[in-house]
Amino acid sequence: MKKRILSILLAVLMLVSVLPITALAVDVKPPESNITAVKSAQWVEGREEEGIAEVTIQVSGKAPEESTVTDPTDIVLVMDRSLSMDEKATPQDRDDKMTQAKNAAKQFARKMLESDKVRIAVVMYTKTAQTVKGQNQDAFSNAYATVESRINSITTKDVPSENSGTNTQAGIH
Repeated sequence: MKKRILSILLAVLMLVSVLPITALAVDVKPPESNITAVKSAQWVEGREEEGIAEVTIQVSGKAPEESTVTDPTDIVLVMDRSLSMDEKATPQDRDDKMTQAKNAAKQFARKMLESDKVRIAVVMYTKTAQTVKGQNQDAFSNAYATVESRINSITTKDVPSENSGTNTQAGIH
């Protein structure tokens, strides 16, 4: 008798689990938007059969108010320094992958450090990872010159070939 009751109960639970059930979530109103968009389309005269139309979209609105950030945003640039970074990505490239990565990292850092609420650390990796910083220095810096110097210090010159794997997980972990 117990087995029969248990089997009926399990069957009912299985049936209930496949029924669509409305989520009991709190009604959240979307934030008010002061942006409006108006779209219009007209067939181009003489080209209707080709299916060519002119579509116009007009978007207007007010810029959002500046938000105030009190906590700094910490960014970690993780850069590969394996020996493969000495190669060019394509034969047409002027610079090797390391130079391209450094240039991109410096451009990114320059843009991000325009805000005084951003700090950047640099990590380099091969088979193992290492934070790039000077002695008695914090890993994070909000000074572009410091971050640029750390990026420029990354090379493949002192990487022995037996330690030149590309262990991305080490750089992220």
